[in-house]
Amino acid sequence: MIISIDYGYDIHSLEISDSEWQMIQSGKQLEIEGQGFWVEGEFDQDYWCFNSETSGTLGVSCESGREIFTGSISGLMVDQGL
Repeated sequence: MIISIDYGYDIHSLEISDSEWQMIQSGKQLEIEGQGFWVEGEFDQDYWCFNSETSGTLGVSCESGREIFTGSISGLMVDQGL
Protein backbone atom coordinates (compact mmCIF):
# COMPACT_ATOMS: atom_id res chain seq x y z
CA MET A 1 0.00 0.00 0.00
CA ILE A 2 1.07 3.57 -0.54
CA ILE A 3 0.51 6.32 1.99
CA SER A 4 0.97 9.99 1.10
CA ILE A 5 0.99 13.32 2.87
CA ASP A 6 0.33 16.67 1.22
CA TYR A 7 2.32 19.28 3.12
CA GLY A 8 1.43 22.28 1.00
CA TYR A 9 4.46 22.39 -1.29
CA ASP A 10 4.49 18.82 -2.55
CA ILE A 11 3.17 15.36 -1.85
CA HIS A 12 5.45 12.77 -0.27
CA SER A 13 4.64 9.08 -0.48
CA LEU A 14 5.82 5.93 1.23
CA GLU A 15 5.19 2.31 0.34
CA ILE A 16 4.49 0.14 3.38
CA SER A 17 3.31 -3.40 4.00
CA ASP A 18 -0.10 -4.31 5.38
CA SER A 19 1.56 -5.46 8.62
CA GLU A 20 3.33 -2.10 9.01
CA TRP A 21 0.02 -0.30 8.46
CA GLN A 22 -1.60 -2.48 11.14
CA MET A 23 1.22 -1.63 13.56
CA ILE A 24 0.78 2.09 12.83
CA GLN A 25 -2.97 1.93 13.32
CA SER A 26 -2.55 0.05 16.61
CA GLY A 27 -0.42 2.92 17.97
CA LYS A 28 2.99 1.21 17.90
CA GLN A 29 6.02 3.44 17.36
CA LEU A 30 7.57 2.83 13.99
CA GLU A 31 10.24 4.64 11.97
CA ILE A 32 10.52 3.89 8.26
CA GLU A 33 13.14 5.19 5.86
CA GLY A 34 11.49 6.65 2.76
CA GLN A 35 12.74 6.51 -0.80
CA GLY A 36 14.38 9.93 -0.55
CA PHE A 37 13.98 12.76 -3.04
CA TRP A 38 15.89 15.42 -4.92
CA VAL A 39 15.65 19.01 -3.75
CA GLU A 40 17.68 21.93 -5.09
CA GLY A 41 20.03 19.54 -6.93
CA GLU A 42 20.82 17.40 -3.88
CA PHE A 43 19.43 14.08 -2.70
CA ASP A 44 17.79 14.12 0.74
CA GLN A 45 16.76 11.00 2.67
CA ASP A 46 13.35 11.14 4.35
CA TYR A 47 12.28 9.42 7.58
CA TRP A 48 8.69 8.75 8.61
CA CYS A 49 8.12 8.47 12.37
CA PHE A 50 4.74 7.11 13.36
CA ASN A 51 3.28 7.37 16.87
CA SER A 52 6.54 8.76 18.26
CA GLU A 53 5.09 11.66 20.24
CA THR A 54 1.73 10.13 21.07
CA SER A 55 -0.54 7.63 19.41
CA GLY A 56 -1.84 8.96 16.10
CA THR A 57 1.04 11.33 15.36
CA LEU A 58 3.30 11.47 12.32
CA GLY A 59 6.56 13.29 11.78
CA VAL A 60 8.37 13.29 8.44
CA SER A 61 11.88 14.70 8.48
CA CYS A 62 15.02 14.54 6.35
CA GLU A 63 18.64 13.70 6.84
CA SER A 64 19.45 17.37 6.14
CA GLY A 65 17.37 18.41 9.16
CA ARG A 66 14.44 19.64 7.06
CA GLU A 67 11.08 19.06 8.72
CA ILE A 68 8.53 18.07 6.08
CA PHE A 69 5.48 17.34 8.21
CA THR A 70 4.42 17.17 11.83
CA GLY A 71 0.84 16.31 12.57
CA SER A 72 -1.76 13.61 12.66
CA ILE A 73 -1.83 10.24 10.94
CA SER A 74 -5.45 11.04 10.09
CA GLY A 75 -4.13 13.47 7.45
CA LEU A 76 -2.64 10.63 5.39
CA MET A 77 -3.99 9.62 2.01
CA VAL A 78 -4.04 5.82 1.79
CA ASP A 79 -4.01 3.88 -1.48
CA GLN A 80 -4.47 0.20 -0.81
CA GLY A 81 -4.14 -0.67 -4.47
CA LEU A 82 -7.50 -2.37 -4.75
